[in-house]
Amino acid sequence: RCCLFIVFAIFIFHKIGGRIVDILWIIFFENIVISTIIFLYLIHKAKLHKRHLYKDNIFAILSSTLINCLIFNIVTVNKFLMFLIVTPVLIVVIIICIGIWRFYRDPERKSDAGEDDIVCPADGQIIYIKKLDKNEMPFSVKGKNISKLKEITKSNILNEPCYLIGIVMTFFDVHVNRSPIKGKVILNKHINGKFLSLKLGESDIENERCTIVIENEIDRVGVVLIASRRVRRIVSFVKEGQVMQKGQRVGIIKFGSQVDLIIPQKYEVNSKIGEQVFAGKTIIASLKNHNL
Repeated sequence: RCCLFIVFAIFIFHKIGGRIVDILWIIFFENIVISTIIFLYLIHKAKLHKRHLYKDNIFAILSSTLINCLIFNIVTVNKFLMFLIVTPVLIVVIIICIGIWRFYRDPERKSDAGEDDIVCPADGQIIYIKKLDKNEMPFSVKGKNISKLKEITKSNILNEPCYLIGIVMTFFDVHVNRSPIKGKVILNKHINGKFLSLKLGESDIENERCTIVIENEIDRVGVVLIASRRVRRIVSFVKEGQVMQKGQRVGIIKFGSQVDLIIPQKYEVNSKIGEQVFAGKTIIASLKNHNL
C-alpha cells in the first residue's frame, strides 16, 4: 500500500509542475524528522508498540508531504511560514487522526484457539504476570504501589491458585474488549471512579472499572476493565446470566485503559511480559497437557 501511495504521489507531483520539485525534498525530510520524533516519544512515554514506527509513521510522512506540496502549489504561502508552521501542524494533525481512527476501530477477529485455550481480552502490551495462591486477594500493580481488586471475591474464582495478567492499552490500540472463554457471565460489577491517573498508587481502586467473571463447565476467568484519567466511561455489553462465545465483545473502555485477566494456574501462559497481544485473537494461555 505504501508503494502504491508513493507512485500516486509521484504522479501528482509530475502533474502539478516543476515548481514543487524545488521544495519537495525539504518538505519530505522535515516530515521525516518531525513525525519520527513524535512516534519515538510515544513509544518511550506512552508505550506505543514499535510497529507503529514503521507503519503509521511512514503513512503520516507520505500523507503530510503530499498535502504540503499541494498546498504550496495551489495556495500562495510564504515558504518559511510553510516550513515553520504549516508542515509541523499538519503532521501533528495527521498523527492525531491516525490515533483516533485506530482507537475507534472494531475489527472482526478470528482465532485458531481450541476449546481448552484462553484468548486475550484486550489489545495492548503485557506489563505483568503474577501468581496468586488459593484465596489470595488479587492486586493490580503499578510500579511500587498495589491496589486491591476486592469485588472479585464475590465469585468463586479464587478457590484455586490463579494467574493475574495485566495488559496496558495505548491510544493506538483497539479498545473493544472480548471474552477470553466461552461461558456464562456470573459477575458483572461496575465501580464508579474518580478519574485519577493509572500512575497513582490507588488508581485501580479510585478509577472507574468493570469486573466480569465468566464461567463454564471447565473453569472460570475474570476480566477487569480499568479506566485511565479523564476517561468518560466504561461501557459493558453484557449482563449477568448471559452466555458468551469465546472472542465475543464484552465492553469498551474509552480514552485510555488497562485490562487485568485472572485465570487458573492449571493453564500454561503462552505470552511474555512486554509482548503485544490482540483481543479475541492471541492465545494467551492453554490448558497444560491438553494434547496428551
